[in-house]
Amino acid sequence: MKKTNVFLLVVSIVLGILIGIQARTIHYKQTITTDEGVLRSRELALELKKSNEERDRQRQEIEDLNNKINKYENENKNVDGITKSLYEDIDKYRKLSCLTDVTGEGIILTIKDPKPNIDSTVQGSIVDNPEIILRLISVLNSADAEAISINGQRVSSYTEVERAGNHLVINGANISSPIIIKSIGDNNTLIPALTMKTGVVDTLKKYSYEVIISAEKEVLVEKLNQKKEFKHAETVDEK
Repeated sequence: MKKTNVFLLVVSIVLGILIGIQARTIHYKQTITTDEGVLRSRELALELKKSNEERDRQRQEIEDLNNKINKYENENKNVDGITKSLYEDIDKYRKLSCLTDVTGEGIILTIKDPKPNIDSTVQGSIVDNPEIILRLISVLNSADAEAISINGQRVSSYTEVERAGNHLVINGANISSPIIIKSIGDNNTLIPALTMKTGVVDTLKKYSYEVIISAEKEVLVEKLNQKKEFKHAETVDEK
């Protein structure tokens, strides 16, 4: 009996030691994993901060250069009739290329997500439905909108509207709800195009989105912050 008790005691001690070692090993590994995750998060946060600072620096540099160009053009555009006409053409093509801020009569359309509840027709966040945003752009263009922006991102012929996780990507920028669309044009044309029966706004309200349209005498639509580089397309020689 005594030998059995001693044997059981020894086995219990050995098992206790092994369990203790295993617990310490697991804790050590978890600590290392946690520390590595924290360090990696800090590295990523630092890289993001540096990227944002570099982006802001480049934007400021571009803005400074644009100001110098505008100053030079304003000083020289009235030298003679031909020069003035050339500068007017440049200004027109800048507007068409979305490379300048523009202002004028228009609308501001705000879309807010449905309030969590009740209604089985709720379709989730507006960012989950980029096709609605694309439809809005199409409707505005058909109503002769002269300029459109979405949450500060100018809509051009190269603008993408893509879902990425819990946000949209527009012109490479992350966009979240609420969606604010600004458009310049004739309000007597823009508003009826949006609010017609069974139209896009009607559809949004049907699915419990909150939609606010305000007609404005002066709307500022921001310029495009990225420029398209042509790597494959070449100008056709008219000859």
